[in-house]
Amino acid sequence: MIKDVTIFFATDLHGSEVCFRKFLNAGKVYDADILILGGDLAGKSMIPIFEMEGEYSYFDGDRYLNLNKNEIDKIKKEISDRGNYFLITSREEWSELMANPGKMEEVFNRLMIERIEEWVKLINERERERPIILTTGNDDPQKLLEILKSFERENLYIAEEKVIDVYGYKIAGLSYANMTPWKLPGDLPEEELHKKVMALMESIDDFKHTILDFHAPPYGTSLDLAPKLDKDLKPVTVSGHIIEEHVGSISIREAIERYQPLLGLHGHIHESKGADKIGKTLILNPGSIYYSGSLQGVLVKVKDDKVKSYFFTVG
Repeated sequence: MIKDVTIFFATDLHGSEVCFRKFLNAGKVYDADILILGGDLAGKSMIPIFEMEGEYSYFDGDRYLNLNKNEIDKIKKEISDRGNYFLITSREEWSELMANPGKMEEVFNRLMIERIEEWVKLINERERERPIILTTGNDDPQKLLEILKSFERENLYIAEEKVIDVYGYKIAGLSYANMTPWKLPGDLPEEELHKKVMALMESIDDFKHTILDFHAPPYGTSLDLAPKLDKDLKPVTVSGHIIEEHVGSISIREAIERYQPLLGLHGHIHESKGADKIGKTLILNPGSIYYSGSLQGVLVKVKDDKVKSYFFTVG
């Protein structure tokens, strides 16, 4: 008998410290049986806090602010909660980093790995019973996936191009996306993505109990609408209104149409929060506003081969 389960799914945290802590607390808050964190775990930016002779300054986007020691922890938290990494440095050292992209990437990767290690430590301290399933996303470097795999244990699963069996449900994970204008580490031409998607689907023998944790949404749904961009990567507008277009994966849509899994959990397109159906398959994208410190998620109740209910959460 396959267990009735409640799943909490969130995605695209992009390094937000406060959103991760909220995700980790969601099991107890919502009485969820399974926690699934979709891709794009890493932050996007590194913010310097300048130190000189015990005095600190910080650029808040408009101007430099002088800080005392009591204000440093507050600023660190604000930076981390927005998903960025902070670096205590001098103006001279920062200038050297700016002039050396290789060194800048090295420091950024170190801070990224340190935060992921902190998150795994929190999982070990606070949640050792509920199954937690993580995947990376197209924004995340391969190094991050390698680090995560080294932390896998009894209730912490890294579902990258494999299927995890939890309470009788097959949870299939895939971090890759079809090509974006930014040519990110996990972007693939559609024909290459197609091979990965189909190889994973062909490894599954029970689609009535299969849940897709695919970072990219399927093409042509309410989950994959994003602003249309011009050649300078700026939104196209008509009469002041932003024009949208479908940017999801054709391969993922084809897989869902052909195999009709129980449920699809997706992310990638932050502004396309919503629910849709492809045939009998319910597909969900909780969206993301990680930079605000608010965690968007979706709570799904599954009974055997049916989705009984779902509702979106913000907290």
